[in-house]
Amino acid sequence: MADILTVTKREATGKRAMRKLREEKQTPGVYYEAGKESVPVSILTKEVDLAVQHGSRVVELAGDMTSSAMIKAIQWDAFGSTVLHVDLTPVSEGQ
Repeated sequence: MADILTVTKREATGKRAMRKLREEKQTPGVYYEAGKESVPVSILTKEVDLAVQHGSRVVELAGDMTSSAMIKAIQWDAFGSTVLHVDLTPVSEGQ
C-alpha cells in the first residue's frame, strides 16, 4: 500500500516563508506536471518522514490534490537528517 501525503497548495515563496512553514511542521514541495505550470505545495512533515522511512517512491496525494505521484527528488539539510524540500511528479497506472 502506498503512503498517503496530505498536500495543501501554497502561495507564499521565499526563504522566510519556508522557514515559517517548517516551524509549523510542514515541508515545502513542488508538484511538476508536463505541459502545465508547477504547483507549490506544503506537506505534513510527519507524513514525508514516514514515506522516506518506508522507502516509498510512489505515494498517494490527498487534500487539495488527489492523484498518485512519484517522489522525484528530496532536498536534505547539511547533516542529512531533515527533509527540507520534496519534488513530486504525477504517475499513472501504466507507468
